[in-house]
Amino acid sequence: YDNGMELERYPCPYQLTLKRLLCDHRNAQVGKTADNGGIQPKNVFVGVGSDEAIDLLIRIFCTPGNTSGVGDAIMITPPTYGMYKVCANVNDVGIQTVPLTPDFDLQIPEMLQAVTPATKLIFICSPGNPTAKSIPLSDV
Repeated sequence: YDNGMELERYPCPYQLTLKRLLCDHRNAQVGKTADNGGIQPKNVFVGVGSDEAIDLLIRIFCTPGNTSGVGDAIMITPPTYGMYKVCANVNDVGIQTVPLTPDFDLQIPEMLQAVTPATKLIFICSPGNPTAKSIPLSDV
């Protein structure tokens, strides 16, 4: 099989060239190099879509066991992107919900109150899906 044209259905999962370019750009912004305290490609994650990134974050930071009452949990703020819940369910991770206000703002005091030792990730979708509302950085 000759794939000299490099035609793949999916992009290379390693994305080494893209990671190097991202590092070079960021390091130039802060006056560093990869060899002098800057970020290196091995420390950059580039996914082939948000679903992959969400699933990997949950797999990395959460211990399964929701169905047996011993696992970790994520927090979401509905209405929000549906894949947070799907990935949590697939990975047997609990889901804590703190709904957005009627104006689609975060309820920060309620979110902080809802955090438990099981809470390992808090997903804040900005701009919101399906709301399209941007969450102010000061709220994050």
